[in-house]
Amino acid sequence: LRQRKPAHHEYQTDRGCLCGGMMASSYLTLYKIIILYLLDRAEIPLSSSQVMRFLLDREYTTFVTFQDALSQLTEQGLVKGEQDTHRTFLLLTPEGKESLTFFLDRLNPEIREQADAYLIQNRMKLRAEAAVRTDYTRRADGSYLAEMKILENGRQTFGLLMEVQTEADAIALCDRFRERNGEIYPYLIGKLMVPDEKV
Repeated sequence: LRQRKPAHHEYQTDRGCLCGGMMASSYLTLYKIIILYLLDRAEIPLSSSQVMRFLLDREYTTFVTFQDALSQLTEQGLVKGEQDTHRTFLLLTPEGKESLTFFLDRLNPEIREQADAYLIQNRMKLRAEAAVRTDYTRRADGSYLAEMKILENGRQTFGLLMEVQTEADAIALCDRFRERNGEIYPYLIGKLMVPDEKV
């Protein structure tokens, strides 16, 4: 794959130097530092697609190179993933946070400003996506258990388990909850928490 042209002239392709004189042999280090920086500054789990969007929209790298950088971070124990139905949320490990302190000075201040701006501008959307989690598991009898939950500040505040007979039904349930949780959650809370009016 050919590397896309960077958004700013000071950031060259993988074949040139990147950020503070880093040579092509270590260009991947830059992308790994950016990923660590985003996860550290976000203070909430970000999905891999949210992190990738920042890098690709600014044409820092390609999809393949991003996946390579993320794979290395995971293998090195600097980032861990939490699987959702269709997404993987990324968490910075203590080792990842420690590594960031050693390499942060290699990150161009302009990239830091862009990353901070991205997190601020998309704060509500990022938090909303991180708050809704869905997944499903196959049971021993062949049925599927769909799990849908809402998190606030990393703590589960609402959860719903439903058994269905097929994987397709489990996926559909998770998808609908993710799309319509804004209607489902208040409705259930209202029905469960508000006393019925006496006739």
